[in-house]
Amino acid sequence: MFRFIDASTEPGYAYRYRVKFKVHNPNLNRDPRELAISDLAKQEELESPWFVIKDLARSPQDEYLYAASDDKKANKVTEKLPPATGAQADETWLQVHKWFRDVRPKASTRADPIGDWLIADIKAVRGQYLADTPKIELPIWSMTQSKFVFREQAARGAAGVRRSAKEKRSWDIEMSPRIDGKEALVVDFEGGGGQHVANSKGRRVDDTASMDVLLMTEDGKLRLVRSTVDLANKERQDRVQYWTDWLAKIEQDTMLMQNQGQNPFAPGGDSGGGGARGDR
Repeated sequence: MFRFIDASTEPGYAYRYRVKFKVHNPNLNRDPRELAISDLAKQEELESPWFVIKDLARSPQDEYLYAASDDKKANKVTEKLPPATGAQADETWLQVHKWFRDVRPKASTRADPIGDWLIADIKAVRGQYLADTPKIELPIWSMTQSKFVFREQAARGAAGVRRSAKEKRSWDIEMSPRIDGKEALVVDFEGGGGQHVANSKGRRVDDTASMDVLLMTEDGKLRLVRSTVDLANKERQDRVQYWTDWLAKIEQDTMLMQNQGQNPFAPGGDSGGGGARGDR
């Protein structure tokens, strides 16, 4: 049995392979009378015919974009009708799932290995390209503990304001999602829950409608993302549940080490190396 590994694949593409074997001939220059096939004594290398692998090998995507933000506590909800006027009239929220081999927070000078998914809600502004720097609770691999823990920031921010426990372990991570590898412009969006205009007289009624977001990639192609479809997407739901459960476990591990007076990032044990368990 032979196993082949192609390290050059790109996320989201499918590949078809064919292979052949070439081996050194152990019977080269032997006495032809000793061989069942005398011509084998003359060939330096032996080659098999081409073997075509019929099935396509698909490389999974490493980034997904959904109209599925639902963080009511932080007021980051896709299915919420924006106000009619003001700066927020042109804003809605989308959810990004991105697989990172390593990640470098905005305030950091180096990247740390993670090998897993990060999930974040990003602001989508009508007429602008999708790009945001949300604060994300960031798991970091500890060499000394052989597990993921949270690396916390200073207790107080630049303005001297005391950070909450969640704020201390949250870092600014650049999220600029791509569609088929291309930047995406927010053309328009419509829908959401709130007071909708019901008739020509301006009468309003409370209703919930799907938030439909129209995007355009830099090559001029349009793509529509719909909250009714994305919120019900089972793959997305499973990934969010995995992310939520993972963060809860890391929080427990981090608090346990802090209570025991351990420093997971002591000198000589800084983040790095293996241990990442995420699977794209």
